[in-house]
Amino acid sequence: MMIEEHAMDTLPPDHGFYRTVVRVANRLLSANRDLAEMQRDWAVTVVADDAHVNAYAMEGERLSKAHLLDLLMILPLAAIWAFLPNDGISVFAHWFFRQMVTLLGDLPHSRALETEADEVGLHLAARACFDVREASAFWAKMSMKKELAGEADVLDWLSTHPADASRREGIDQRIPELERVRALCRCHPMPERDPRAVVEEFRRMLLEQAAARPPHPKSVPLELPRAGSGG
Repeated sequence: MMIEEHAMDTLPPDHGFYRTVVRVANRLLSANRDLAEMQRDWAVTVVADDAHVNAYAMEGERLSKAHLLDLLMILPLAAIWAFLPNDGISVFAHWFFRQMVTLLGDLPHSRALETEADEVGLHLAARACFDVREASAFWAKMSMKKELAGEADVLDWLSTHPADASRREGIDQRIPELERVRALCRCHPMPERDPRAVVEEFRRMLLEQAAARPPHPKSVPLELPRAGSGG
């Protein structure tokens, strides 16, 4: 369904972006080929969509848990409609119940899956000898993009994803452990130049440039020429 929906925006296999994603995926698969979970047929699809920044792997765990949650909700929802005689009250109670389930169940579950994906992905990347600090630098770039655009980061508890700052903090806490994984895999040491520091320097430079930039001049109202002034 997703491939059909984005068929017009899907990049061909000979596109540079597509080749880059496949190269990274193959490196991850090759370095982790001893894991049973990796023993399956994988396919890569790259969609050119400037409006959205997203990446995901299709999986069944979330769908199965969502289906189980729907089954568990049947009895409470049936009780709402059975014991509330007024249809308007029942509709509101139904809506309120759904909102609370989303806030207290769906959203925390989605955030937990995203955090788990970060943890597993970083471990796979470390075994493939990637510089795992780049993951933290990536979320720093995402946060900087929002900051420069004047956008506020969405609060954790109102989103399906952890806030950018929370993701960076979680990744940074795991860097020492991931360095040990890389050492066990006999990877070359990570570069001395920390990509997180590079992003922070770039952020400071942009903020300094923005602060030094003169403010936009205020608009000057135009005066209509007076009659007979010849202007």
